[in-house]
Amino acid sequence: MIVHHALAENVATAVQIAQTKGDLPEFEIPAVVIEKPRDPSHGDYASPTAMKLARVARMAPLKIAQAIADNMPKTDYVAEVVVAPPGFLNFRLTETYLQSVVERALEEGGDYGRVFLGVGKKAQIECVSANPTGPIHIGRIRGGVMGDTLARAMKHASYDTTLEYYYNDAGRQITLLGESTRIRYLQLLGQDVQLGPDHYQGAYITDIAQELFAEHGENLIDEPVKYFADYAKDRISAWQKASLKSINIEFDVYYREQSLYETGKVWQALEILREKG
Repeated sequence: MIVHHALAENVATAVQIAQTKGDLPEFEIPAVVIEKPRDPSHGDYASPTAMKLARVARMAPLKIAQAIADNMPKTDYVAEVVVAPPGFLNFRLTETYLQSVVERALEEGGDYGRVFLGVGKKAQIECVSANPTGPIHIGRIRGGVMGDTLARAMKHASYDTTLEYYYNDAGRQITLLGESTRIRYLQLLGQDVQLGPDHYQGAYITDIAQELFAEHGENLIDEPVKYFADYAKDRISAWQKASLKSINIEFDVYYREQSLYETGKVWQALEILREKG
């Protein structure tokens, strides 16, 4: 049982009963809102429903709230329903029910709280998606924590959930990455070449160039920029994945922008747009 859902159903039922008894006039019952009160001393849950009904019922919110409270179905998990100005319904749960929640949580472990709202539905959550041009920073990690948390919650709600990382591994930034790595490599060979203002200046570029030099010596001097770009982006991608894995964030799908070009999908899309004018 999800308590706030059950309370919402019971409030709606109480309104219907009150209407049948003549305590409230006839009107269409809107969606019932159940929330956590700002002040815990007011109870475990609260509802502003009576205040939202004041206009359609043409009654004072306090009177509506009292009519709802008087007609609330009896349950084994609600200890009391209190009406509070200007028209709140405050609910306090029984100690027996609260103790049973702890027992159930211990018994069910990782399955505790699982619901089935998403059965038969799919969800895709894309987050982080940092360019593979440098080590991942805390801002991107923050987005990963939020996305991963949402994905875990949706999986627990029985959605068929995919957590996706979109790699922008094509275009000018990758060319600049390759040029930056190649220049640092050539510097290690003693050549008088310098990075331009648009190149990547971080020390990690030198680290990658040193790896290439340690493994291949001078044998890469004639390799094109693409060779250096491919090596650098693969190394940086590995660093990014390791950083995320260190806080238990692992993706189901790594979708590469470059694959859109390799499969011809970019050109197919452009052709469709041309045909449609």
